[in-house]
Amino acid sequence: MHVFQFPELFLTQLILVVVSTIWFLKRNDEIPVLISVLLFYVASYRYFVVELELDDWLNSYATFGLHYITDESALSALHYIVLGHVCLLISYMLRQREVIAIVKITQEDDFFLKRIAPKVLLLALLLVPVSIYSNMTAFALFLGGQSLAFGLSYLFLFPLALMGSSTLVILLWKFNALASWQSKGIASLILVATFYITFQPASRFQFVGLLIAAASIWFCSYSSKTRLIGLSIISVGILALFATVGAMRYSSELEQTAAWERFYTAEDAQMLDGFVMIQDVYPSLLDFRYGMEHLEILARPIPRFLWPDKPVGGYVNKLGLHDVEKHGTLGFSPTLFGSFYAEGGAIAIILFSLLYGAILAALMQYSNRLSYQGILIRAVIISSMIPLLRGGDLPGIYAWIGMAFWPVFLLLWLDKKRLKAVSYHYSEAFFSNLKAGSQVLMHIKFR
Repeated sequence: MHVFQFPELFLTQLILVVVSTIWFLKRNDEIPVLISVLLFYVASYRYFVVELELDDWLNSYATFGLHYITDESALSALHYIVLGHVCLLISYMLRQREVIAIVKITQEDDFFLKRIAPKVLLLALLLVPVSIYSNMTAFALFLGGQSLAFGLSYLFLFPLALMGSSTLVILLWKFNALASWQSKGIASLILVATFYITFQPASRFQFVGLLIAAASIWFCSYSSKTRLIGLSIISVGILALFATVGAMRYSSELEQTAAWERFYTAEDAQMLDGFVMIQDVYPSLLDFRYGMEHLEILARPIPRFLWPDKPVGGYVNKLGLHDVEKHGTLGFSPTLFGSFYAEGGAIAIILFSLLYGAILAALMQYSNRLSYQGILIRAVIISSMIPLLRGGDLPGIYAWIGMAFWPVFLLLWLDKKRLKAVSYHYSEAFFSNLKAGSQVLMHIKFR
């Protein structure tokens, strides 16, 4: 017997979308609306589509030998996703009370960006052929039966750096750091090449992440109302392109029809199905992880030839339902809350959702004290929310983010003097507020 029925859960997520939209207009902060729209699409809307018989649940029995997904089990999963959604937004909104400022770069910023522009263009230009070669080499080795588990996965991840380098190119263009027509020509060549390389079924999340980062940077100087309209239009376009890229796996005659069907049936948003499978696995087939999924983030960069017995990621590989030595990792994404569920059930969803909300809020507040650096940090956060909310193998997701945006982190490190100054003042204010809060709690306790 479920606590809520589907209409109540559907309405809850719809209300969160409305509240997040109002938050965006008042605080110029797109994080809540991005979270709410995406989670609504992959959860309540997915359930709604299947209820209308426009699509079917995944056949988890035929794929992995798990129980069939039913409306009842999907409704149970929807409860957990809505619980995590509510906790994440409450934590974020209670912590992040600031209006995100419209940035106007200083003369010092302008000088730094113009000075660093040739190096950024050179790096991005070099990454294009290197990424193509890495893709071709990794794919050839994969077809030859080489193991993904022994470092080959990083060959697949290396081309992700095109996201970070292209993000920097877009920032330079936005703030007029590309002074000559030659530099703009090179930048155009880099962006066209990057979009062409990533507009493939295997790299569509990379393509979507780059478009979202680009939109975030390009609209950063506009009012919240203009940003909401612009980002909404672009988001619809991104979803349509995402479905189109997914449909490219079919014959050319069926691509247009398949793309439209994938869009309105949420065929690319089967995270609710993935959550049901997570419930089927934990704790009946595997014990809860109790935080080990997050600790494995630190262990993931260690090459397998140095640690041959390093645990594989994902329940599919842990249960031996898929041959990781031949095919790498595989599984249906269960949303971020599915990853939390694997850590310890409903309690873990509540605790980790509150924690992630507070961390996201702290990062946004920190970025609000910076100039162009803050724009870059917010672009990385917004772009990273797509794979993060999708969920699944958390260590792999964080590896994805690190490999995608190391050029951005490198640029921020080169400008570390000003970052350190802001970090010092921010941490001082943070710990001062924390101390004041502790004193209030102590006063209440002993009163």
